Amino acid sequence: MHLAEYHRPVDVMTVRRLLARTPAVALLAGGTTLVPELMAGAADTVVDLCDLPLAFADIHPDGLHLGALLTLASLTPASAAASWANGLLARAAQAAGPINRRNVATVGGLVARADSTSIFWLALLALEAQAIVVAADGPPRQVALRTLADMPAGASALQGHLLLEVLLPQRLAQARYGLATVARTPRDEAIVAAVAVVTPTRTTVTVVLGGATGQPLVLSGLQEFTPDPARLPEALADLLARQELVSDFRGSADYRRQMAGILARRALSQALV
Repeated sequence: MHLAEYHRPVDVMTVRRLLARTPAVALLAGGTTLVPELMAGAADTVVDLCDLPLAFADIHPDGLHLGALLTLASLTPASAAASWANGLLARAAQAAGPINRRNVATVGGLVARADSTSIFWLALLALEAQAIVVAADGPPRQVALRTLADMPAGASALQGHLLLEVLLPQRLAQARYGLATVARTPRDEAIVAAVAVVTPTRTTVTVVLGGATGQPLVLSGLQEFTPDPARLPEALADLLARQELVSDFRGSADYRRQMAGILARRALSQALV
């Protein structure tokens, strides 16, 4: 690894000036993903964000605001933020890996990575989260995380932007959730995962699938399946038949197709209890 420049600003305006000068600069948060890439020579200019005041979790009338530098370890079951959506965030944060990883992994880093098998990423998509970002100039703007999930692998709408926070809308604060995964062992990264979110009135019924296709599948408007979730796998099979499925050493395309239907049903059934 050879770095030509290293910066450690203490305010957002300095970061914006650096973005104006070098749009392709590497922004360093927890480092769980970026540090290995830097070792491979992915960038020669790094801006370390650790001193920015972005490690917060605040509840406002419009919803829950999670700072980009908030670590997943901060989202303990006892925290007010983790109780959002009946504890979905705490459960998803715990699924992100061992405590030494969660101590450094940040909300912003997970959003930037957008890993399709990350339970926390799938949970944010299910909860209709918005990213609040700034570029070198102009006012902050909101970007739906589902927009990022629809982008091809390797592309990013955050390039040249600083992620300030993630906003979870107030209307899903009391939503119930379901979570189902399959992995090589219970502690391993999920091969296929499903997160379901259902509001108490069942006006919002969403299932997000990760690991079956290259990008997560967001299935919204599933109210017709609430009386009988067992019908969901058959309907999902028709959708997956038109998708390019992931196939690798961890699971064939056919295996992932079968698991997607089973896990989607399980997650939705849990959320309806």
